[in-house]
Amino acid sequence: MSERPAVSPDADPGPEESTPPEDPEVEHDPGESSDGAETADTDFDDPGDSALAGDVEFYRRLRQSGLKSLESLGNWFGGPASFGGNAAGRDINVNYTTVPRIVLATGKVDSQRLCQVRASHIPGDSYHKADSKLRTIHLLVLRGTDGSGKRTAALHMMEALTKDHVHVVDGTKILDAQENSWIAEKSGYLADIRETRLTNVGLAALASDLKKHESYLVITTSVETMTDADVESQFVVEHLPPTGHEVLEHRLLQDPGYAGIAKRLLEDASALDCAATPGEGLQLAKLALDAARKGQSADALRPALVGIRRGRARHLLRVGSPKQAERDRTELLYRRATLISMAVFTGLPHADAVEAAESLARKFIEIEFEKQKHELFVPWRKLLLREPDIVPDDSELTGPWGPVNPSRVRFTDPELSSVLLETVWDEFEAVRSPLLTWLRDLAVDRFNEPVRVRAAQIAGRLTALDFGHICHRLILGWATAEANKPREAAVAALDAVPPALRTHASRLISDWCERGTPAQQRTAILALGAGLHGKDPDEILERFRQIALRNTGRTAQLMATTVRRGVTELFSGNHPQAVLRALAQWAGDGNPRLYSLVRRCILPLAYVTGECGEPVLLRVMLGDPAVGENTAATLAAALDEPETRPDAWAALERLVSLVIGRPELEPALGTLLSSLVQRSATTREEIRFYLRFWAHQHPELLRETRPMPMEVRDAG
Repeated sequence: MSERPAVSPDADPGPEESTPPEDPEVEHDPGESSDGAETADTDFDDPGDSALAGDVEFYRRLRQSGLKSLESLGNWFGGPASFGGNAAGRDINVNYTTVPRIVLATGKVDSQRLCQVRASHIPGDSYHKADSKLRTIHLLVLRGTDGSGKRTAALHMMEALTKDHVHVVDGTKILDAQENSWIAEKSGYLADIRETRLTNVGLAALASDLKKHESYLVITTSVETMTDADVESQFVVEHLPPTGHEVLEHRLLQDPGYAGIAKRLLEDASALDCAATPGEGLQLAKLALDAARKGQSADALRPALVGIRRGRARHLLRVGSPKQAERDRTELLYRRATLISMAVFTGLPHADAVEAAESLARKFIEIEFEKQKHELFVPWRKLLLREPDIVPDDSELTGPWGPVNPSRVRFTDPELSSVLLETVWDEFEAVRSPLLTWLRDLAVDRFNEPVRVRAAQIAGRLTALDFGHICHRLILGWATAEANKPREAAVAALDAVPPALRTHASRLISDWCERGTPAQQRTAILALGAGLHGKDPDEILERFRQIALRNTGRTAQLMATTVRRGVTELFSGNHPQAVLRALAQWAGDGNPRLYSLVRRCILPLAYVTGECGEPVLLRVMLGDPAVGENTAATLAAALDEPETRPDAWAALERLVSLVIGRPELEPALGTLLSSLVQRSATTREEIRFYLRFWAHQHPELLRETRPMPMEVRDAG
């Protein structure tokens, strides 16, 4: 990502904009159209040539960086897309159904299960502390995240103490029991308790009775469970499990004949990052070993991987949580908003994701609580980092003022981002509307370009879940807006549409070109200039010409401004030769409007540079003399026109300064200047004056070690 240009895209309109623009502080609702009047663009009309080239390069790289980041997250939304139905009614059903939690059946634990635990268990960092406390006081509260292996660790400890006399009991009943007659001699017990708070009442007496019978009890509970200070100090141990990868490796090594094949299958399926918890590591090892024994490919693992990731997403979102008290419910909505924001803005600074999450949480809360007071946003970073799926990450990003090292939070499994968003879309119908409104607002944010582009790109990715609904709710609203930022959001969204739907996006752009409103035509020009979906550059430029000639009056001026931007973006991409050929054809068309447009389009191209900072315009002219002659003729026309003359001289000075230190480009510059000298006596005298002026500003031009071409020295 390149440095942001010094001139903002909110610059004043150019000289051709005779009608004063609207107040730049007024932002149109992207979903609203104008009252039929052709109003000026509130964000951006006609910046200078240098600013235009810088903006085009900046946003092009920003889109490419965003798409590359999204592709690195794996397969996005493999489900079917919807193209019909009553889109307006899809998000009105507030549905927070509860799903029964899976628990162990009460009763004696099968000896075969205990053998499996003995063979597969790997002690975590907290295991020896927990085992020592259990042996000492006979009662242990093991607190940790779901799926982290608490139950397996508890069974392993009790199997070592009581052999096969291990039982699962109902946690609610043992806490409510008036007496502890259920305790047998020299037995082990496992109970799972999900109370919001554990108190010391009864636990001390229970521990005493267990000790009398030489029996042991492990209570497993979640990280959200609160405890009294006495319970915390006497009974609680925070469960620190082994990593999912450690369990995976341990299980594979138990079957050395197929371990290598199984690991290759997991690597081919991009499944190694899926082992966030010990349980998932064990599950992945079993799946891979079974596939290896059957001689299957990595594709056989993918359906099971979807299920594993979907389960992790449901756990993180607390899907199935019943409605609690208002405060608990609010915190749950904050948690979900933070996770969604992490999934959308993965790779961006943590501060950006949290700021966006707070606005999303407010939208969620408004659905359930009419008069909810906004409280301080909970510091979710610390809470979420308890989950094995989430880790902090500090890596370098390029900002407007150079490289920075922002603090970030990311999922250990990159593909979990898309799975989490898909789970949210499927599980919570009421979330869809505020989610889309949130993306719509962020995509036109004035101050944070990476957030703005990412929000639009996520909207494009979401079209895989419901193309028709999201297109009408977001993309069409952006495309018909008067402001430029919503139109850029529409382009970024269409650029991120999944491959299976790109035909529909291309059809939409074509329809805007032929029958769209002026705002939609301008959006189509930006989209085609960005090279969406690999259209032929000659076809794109022909559409530019048709749109430019089709409109009249104020609309024609706005359209010419947008064509100028589209031509610059197409030139800065991979089609500079096609652009210069088309401009030469337009100049020779004999149409005064096209000729005026060509004079405006040629100047920003002088500021477009390649990866090494060399001027692309001279590089193309060096390889194609015919194109060079046509370009010189167009620049001469810009020099002859009083309105464009100052900008044309500035563009030439830019080319001269960029050639310094690049002797291979000096012949192209010399040919260009000598061709301009031959155009007219007035141009010749002015070029001689400006050559002396440039030589004064750039004394390198006069050094013998870097002589200018003969044609230029003669002209000077």
